[in-house]
Amino acid sequence: MADLGEAGVLSRIAPYCLAGMIGDDGAVLSGSQGSLIVTTDVLVENVHFSEQTTPAASVGWRAAAANLSDLAAMGCGDPLGLLVGLGMPGSTPMAWVEGLYVGMRDCCALFGTGIIGGDVCRAPVRVVSITALGQGGGWIQRQGSRVGDWIVVTGWHGGSRAGLELLWRGEPELAPELVRVHQYPRPRLDVVQKLVSLGMTGVIGGMDSSDGLADALVQISERSGVGILLEQLPVHPLLAQHFPDQAEAWTLFGGEDFELVLSLPPPQAIQVLEHVQGCQKIGEVVSGHGVIWQGSPLERRGAFQHF
Repeated sequence: MADLGEAGVLSRIAPYCLAGMIGDDGAVLSGSQGSLIVTTDVLVENVHFSEQTTPAASVGWRAAAANLSDLAAMGCGDPLGLLVGLGMPGSTPMAWVEGLYVGMRDCCALFGTGIIGGDVCRAPVRVVSITALGQGGGWIQRQGSRVGDWIVVTGWHGGSRAGLELLWRGEPELAPELVRVHQYPRPRLDVVQKLVSLGMTGVIGGMDSSDGLADALVQISERSGVGILLEQLPVHPLLAQHFPDQAEAWTLFGGEDFELVLSLPPPQAIQVLEHVQGCQKIGEVVSGHGVIWQGSPLERRGAFQHF
């Protein structure tokens, strides 16, 4: 698996899945009452969180946010609920478990949803697996990008990685805002709801940036069969201030910022830039393939790799 990498592993298991159901941030199930979006994320102790960097409430918040972000990345702004699978050693303090659920509950409450069920079992390390359900959506797709589109991001990138670095160094007081971005990220369901209010429910290109901005751009390029010319790279002011040498790399590859990367026709992009605070145009979709930044191809190698 290490030789194949995450993308290679996914390509090998794809034939065992129902045709047309995988490849985006969630699966779209059609029913008599409309579309149902289903997505799952797994967080593992010492891979996605640790005692040093992530208190229990933050683990719960981040776990919920990751799944709600996947709903947003599919154009779903109406989450129905979360199913929570929790594995843990018997020595786990009950206070940690309750803190975990406080974090999940509080994140969900921002968007009018909550926990609707799940399972608990014994495991050698703490594992949190969440399945999120959402009503409607499916109109944001990785393969929906078209030549001539503008690439728009909904917020800053790199802040989460910088916050993690401050926690590792034991210096969270240097930039509490960056630490907060890492420990309590905000899934952009608000952006989806705004897009719907603007009448944008036709198929557009996009996904979330949970594995990094560069990863999202490359995946959209590959799935849509287009090229992307990256024109500018907005850097968070605090990231530039505290980590000037790492600012560009962390903006591209840091991950866990949970913003949306959208590919929109110019008229729609202009609407989004005017009506959604914090959005910025960073590039354009061109013919060809791959992502070009400063004259060179941008690759995913610097992004987080599971194996």
